Amino acid sequence: MKESSEFPFEQNDNETILVERFEKMLSSGDLLFFDVDEFEDLIDYYSIRNKVDNAFLAINMAKSQHPSSNTFMLKEAELLAFSNKPFEALKTIEKLELIEGPTADITLTKASIFSQQGRYNQAIKTLKDALELPEADAESIYMSLSFEYQNVSKFEKAIKCLKSVLKINHKNEDALYELAYCFDITDQQEIGVSFYKKFIDQHPYNRHAWYNLGNSYTSLKKYDLAIEAYDFAIVIKDNFSSAHFNKANILARIERYEEAIEVYQYCLKLEKGGAITNFYLAECYYNINLFSQALKYYKLATKADPNYSEAWLGIAVSLDQLDEVEQAIPYMEKAVNIDPYNLDALLTLAEGYSRTGEKFLASETYKKACLVDDNDPETFIEAADFFIDEDLAEDAIEILNDGIKRNPALAELFYKLAAVLLQIGEPSKALSILQEGLDLAPELHALIFDYFADADKNQDIIDLIELYKNLK
Repeated sequence: MKESSEFPFEQNDNETILVERFEKMLSSGDLLFFDVDEFEDLIDYYSIRNKVDNAFLAINMAKSQHPSSNTFMLKEAELLAFSNKPFEALKTIEKLELIEGPTADITLTKASIFSQQGRYNQAIKTLKDALELPEADAESIYMSLSFEYQNVSKFEKAIKCLKSVLKINHKNEDALYELAYCFDITDQQEIGVSFYKKFIDQHPYNRHAWYNLGNSYTSLKKYDLAIEAYDFAIVIKDNFSSAHFNKANILARIERYEEAIEVYQYCLKLEKGGAITNFYLAECYYNINLFSQALKYYKLATKADPNYSEAWLGIAVSLDQLDEVEQAIPYMEKAVNIDPYNLDALLTLAEGYSRTGEKFLASETYKKACLVDDNDPETFIEAADFFIDEDLAEDAIEILNDGIKRNPALAELFYKLAAVLLQIGEPSKALSILQEGLDLAPELHALIFDYFADADKNQDIIDLIELYKNLK
């Protein structure tokens, strides 16, 4: 998570007058003259604001009024690329290259177009050529090269380019963050730690280096060192919200919830009510059994993001802990409606329906939950337990058989099905199913007794398990 920042499109008076003059000309049909700088400002204004049609109008008019200026061909190529027309953009830039030769701007734009076309190796070659140009901006070129190397999964070369960027400009925060990504994706967190520590020795007040050092320590689960690194970043810049946020996450992860709450609260002052921070804050309160406080922040999370399924579920489970399960049901339903594949929400809703006497709705919801995740045996087992409790053994057997059919590698389901068959007086079938479970995972044999305690009274069951133990 990179440090957040805002880049508002501020519009000065001169720019406002220029844009109004241009748009008045478009609406009236009159032809007015604009100099080269004015056209460049207009094109940039419309491009930044994604007003592509007006940007193209400005380019075409600029080319008409200033036919000797090649600046607008470069602008046109850039805008064509931005408009997802890379082939047209490439034709335009190659035409310009024939006129002006391989300038740095032309070469970089050309490389960007190759990348957009998925021709990453060609983009790399073009960028390398750009490094040889006398006016080359090496920092920008190495940065672009790092992205292209990442596109072809050559992360070691990307790392080398990023280090070159930092040799040129140690304040380039993008390079620091990209390095962190490359170290992480190549599982080189230890090397990352070593790099950032050396970098910090040379530039001790670079908060981004301290922050990324903290991230590397977090990946290595060296949480105390990570907190220390984040603290240094915060000392350098107190309102470094990402450092505060990551520090709070670690404190919550190591169950220092009261400290995490304090840091999350400070994050909220910096962020002005972010949904995720409110949610994590609520989770901390929930974990220390302050359910009313948890409820408050779950609600604030849903206010910030009405489609935050987990936050709606948080409201529900907090109400449940406050013995208000009837009030919790609509919030459970809301969580499921937002995300029908939220397994926790489905299971919580199914249990809620069961506890409030809505047995049919509970049954249907458990069945839906079993369709969401074939790889989670506990979902099928929880559903089967519900049906057993409701004296619906056949439904329990059906749901377990369905789970086995959809994922025959889940040994737990064979053990559970064997237990259910024993429970309803089908020992022969149970023995056959148990053998299949033992074939898959004999080390899980104790599950049969967890699922049905009286299984130890069946000598055939005991003998079969002993047989598999002796086969080890």
